[in-house]
Amino acid sequence: MSDSEPKEIETLLEEIPLNLLKEYMDGNDIKGKKTNKKVAVEAILEHAQKKGESTFIKELEKDALKMALEEMDKKVESESKQKLAKSFKSHFSKQKDKAKYFQECSLELLTKFLAALGMEEDSSKEEKADAVMEELLITGLKLGFTAMAKEFINDVCDALKISKSGTKKACVNRIIGQSYPHYLEANTPEKEEREKNDITKIKEGITFEDLYQFYAEELVEFAKQNGLKKTGSKKIMCKRILKFLAGDETTTKPLKPGQRHKKKKGGKKRKADEKEGEEKEDKEEEEKEKEDKEETESKKKKTKK
Repeated sequence: MSDSEPKEIETLLEEIPLNLLKEYMDGNDIKGKKTNKKVAVEAILEHAQKKGESTFIKELEKDALKMALEEMDKKVESESKQKLAKSFKSHFSKQKDKAKYFQECSLELLTKFLAALGMEEDSSKEEKADAVMEELLITGLKLGFTAMAKEFINDVCDALKISKSGTKKACVNRIIGQSYPHYLEANTPEKEEREKNDITKIKEGITFEDLYQFYAEELVEFAKQNGLKKTGSKKIMCKRILKFLAGDETTTKPLKPGQRHKKKKGGKKRKADEKEGEEKEDKEEEEKEKEDKEETESKKKKTKK
């Protein structure tokens, strides 16, 4: 086997030192002998399979659960997702050969199963069945590694001679990717959880819809840079910024000391009073929006009648 070919998951785990395998088992409450590497790996994989199956069932949509029970020739006696999941879990756990079970599922059901695992597989029924089995194990392993501290993950990366840079999630994907290459692709290039928006693009002419695409903290940063009030909901922040861009610097900026209240004893102002006043304005604006919305909905109902 060439270096470019993925390793079998058993082979990969056996490359991890026994002391780290023991630590993984302790961290995930896995019972079993820890004196033999092969036995430890078997226990880890068995735990991962069960963990993956449990997570998989929780992620299944109601229609998938109903279809699964129907294909098992079991009565669907409830519309409750919780009860459907409990029923499916009970019957699924009795399947001695899980691989055979998935092979016998319909193509439509397998597609729903993969969707629950966050996968899209444009392939044959047999390949989809194999993919479900594979993803169950991967899901369990990912959960197991994610439960461990970053220091442990770094040690595993060192043992496997792979990069330990980036987040814990990125490193876990890199470890899993040694056996399942599509998880390596998730790290190439390694990106942040979300891309930041460029607040310099907030200029006159921007629409409310485009402005609303910015994250709340980005709107607050823009307000801070331009001396605007930073209180209120995201919707209010957007409206305030649009008013500011249109030239309104009176209602969009916080009042200066002495503008709102008369001076207190000793000539000192209380900032808390000013903040309270601003928050009151925002609250009034939010209430007005709510009233307008309710009035619009009321008119719609009357129109339908």
